[in-house]
Amino acid sequence: MSAADLRSLVRGGMTVGLHGRDHLDWRRLDENALADELVGARHTIAAAAGRSVDEVAIPFGAYDRRVIRRLQEEGFARILTSDRGTFRPSARIWNRTSIRDDMTDAEIGAILSGHARPATRIRRAASRFARRHLR
Repeated sequence: MSAADLRSLVRGGMTVGLHGRDHLDWRRLDENALADELVGARHTIAAAAGRSVDEVAIPFGAYDRRVIRRLQEEGFARILTSDRGTFRPSARIWNRTSIRDDMTDAEIGAILSGHARPATRIRRAASRFARRHLR
């Protein structure tokens, strides 16, 4: 995608966010490589888009507390994970549920309605807490 393409998306009302430079697992990177994926790529995209980049979607949904801390330190206003479930629009970290072609209508309906079994909601919340605060 060219800089002109990015600017066209922005003019059309789209939000342009960061997904890294090389789509790597950020948990496995040393500090220099992580800085390039976050800071370097952010500056490159911002310059091409002609506006700041304030949102980030974590590649592979792979994160730990170090990654979350770095994203917060870099000042991203919104951090999108691949954790399933609902979120508060005012929250800084948003869960992002994928809809796949192998899902049934009932599964998609349950996702869209926000109705998950209590045990599923508890398991997801515990997993999110562990990844964001303990690992």
